[in-house]
Amino acid sequence: MAFKLDFSSILSDLANMFVSGVATGIDIGTSGVKVVQLKKAKGAVVFDKFAVVPYPVDDVFGGKGEIANVDAVASTIKEALAAAGIKAPGKVVADIPSTNAVIRLIDLPMMTDEDLEQSIVFEAERYLPYSLAEMSVSYHKVGQFEAEGAPRLKVMIVAAKQEILFGYLESLRLAGIKDPIIDVDAIAVVNALRPILPADEGVAIMDFGAGKTGISIVQDRQIQIVRSVLMGGKSITSAIQNVLGEDWMQAEQAKMERGKIVVDDGEEEDEVAETVRNVVEDIVGDIRRSLEFYQTSTRQHIDSVIITGGSSKIYNLDRFLQMELGVDVMIGNALQGLKIAETIPQEALEDKLPELTCAIGLALREVIS
Repeated sequence: MAFKLDFSSILSDLANMFVSGVATGIDIGTSGVKVVQLKKAKGAVVFDKFAVVPYPVDDVFGGKGEIANVDAVASTIKEALAAAGIKAPGKVVADIPSTNAVIRLIDLPMMTDEDLEQSIVFEAERYLPYSLAEMSVSYHKVGQFEAEGAPRLKVMIVAAKQEILFGYLESLRLAGIKDPIIDVDAIAVVNALRPILPADEGVAIMDFGAGKTGISIVQDRQIQIVRSVLMGGKSITSAIQNVLGEDWMQAEQAKMERGKIVVDDGEEEDEVAETVRNVVEDIVGDIRRSLEFYQTSTRQHIDSVIITGGSSKIYNLDRFLQMELGVDVMIGNALQGLKIAETIPQEALEDKLPELTCAIGLALREVIS
């Protein structure tokens, strides 16, 4: 398929924020599907429905991050929608992982929108690792600034391989979803946490997922760089499995029951806690290198860290990161500014909330301009 700037089809134009009365975010993760439905009611955005459903089989994804089993993903999407009680999803926004996307922030001279479209074609050729014929490309004007006395534009280019996008779109089609918008998980997470982002600081948002840990560095509430560490909750479970010599489900249960990071002197550390700490130390090592690279290359400072994602629930992870990185660490709350429907079970929501951040951000982009 030839390259074209067609934001309404595959990769949506992030600047065109259509406002809808009802929207559903579908986060297609590496371990399962998370769905959230938001609706506008009496001037408020209501968190109305949610569900988290694991995949019924392993090996849903291929070695390049592509969906290898569209039937399994489609059936899980349908099951998640049914579990949440979502019969009319409204506008649907789903995601691809940032590991399968190219996100670049570039500076350009001030120009008209028409000239910018033409310039993006040239700039995309410079930054994309594949030919334009293989990619779907979008862009977003982040803002304006002045350099050497002349006004300039800061523009975000977002691109993904069409063969990767096909698997996501096909899974959604088989699940009965019509005309979905496809976003990128890292962008959705930032959007979900935007209400708690300070206006004039550098913040590293860390999304501790099952298959990876996403790092989005935000300055003045705008994404600067996106990086991924290809380790997450599954890496911890695999390490526990090797140490205990048990099967996957037993190792996962041990992680849930005994997984923690010991940070206080005198506190007992069993073999599961030690294994968790060892894997997290490896993840933090990669995180530290990403933060140091950003601060050195941009001369900007990281003032704080926000953590989210299912694996951010590891006990003492926030304290451990604060000790290791030397900055304040807080647990992200994507419900800030949302009204919770009375029908939502509070205990279940509190337990699943870190896993829902991306799905909330996906739905938010269609109910908030």
